[in-house]
Amino acid sequence: MDVNSPPAARQTQPGRPTSGRVREARSNDLAVLVAAKEIFTERGWSAPMSAIAERAGVGIGSLYRRYPSKEALAQALQIAAMDQIREIAEDCIEQVPAELVFATFLNRYQVDSFGPLVSILGGHVPDPPEVHAAADRMRDSLQRVVDVARSCKQIPEDYGTTDILLIIIHLRGALPGDPATVVRYTQRLLEPLLAGLREMASAGPRRGENAAPTPQWDEWVDFWVGRRR
Repeated sequence: MDVNSPPAARQTQPGRPTSGRVREARSNDLAVLVAAKEIFTERGWSAPMSAIAERAGVGIGSLYRRYPSKEALAQALQIAAMDQIREIAEDCIEQVPAELVFATFLNRYQVDSFGPLVSILGGHVPDPPEVHAAADRMRDSLQRVVDVARSCKQIPEDYGTTDILLIIIHLRGALPGDPATVVRYTQRLLEPLLAGLREMASAGPRRGENAAPTPQWDEWVDFWVGRRR
């Protein structure tokens, strides 16, 4: 799985062939989501829908028929991004040895995902049940990664799902430019990060004034909806 096939663009009915028109619609939908991520990264939330349509190679009328508002498009992009994280996590758990799950997940995230969206879309995305359902699915899969990583002493015992989200957000910042170049630069940070986490895991529980509080899941959700506590 990669950004060439996000979950939102790959839903099919088992056992039924996909028509050419359906394939074209999914391809266009993917192009729109990728273009939206790029344009929002480059120009911010104020970027016009016309710029997204132009980058995606679709007509503005077609774009508005699929996504009647910028908020609706951002919501679809957010859900697709969270489902990507979930699928990467599940793939890693099922396909690689336990001691490599965490490192493989971080590597796959850098290469195969839309990248972090909170800094781009946070506070602009509607807060309907669909978004919370996608967040819950993602959290469940990330918890599986956390459980495996803890058992293999890859992360400290007090690291949880929100810590993983903070890691991937900072590891792959919302940098403009060629995605391959961005990934190459940020991968230089990965090995020292993993080594540091393994050392922290071996050292045991952190105590005292230097132990930062564990971030809570609800706080991460608040970033998305722009809610202040």
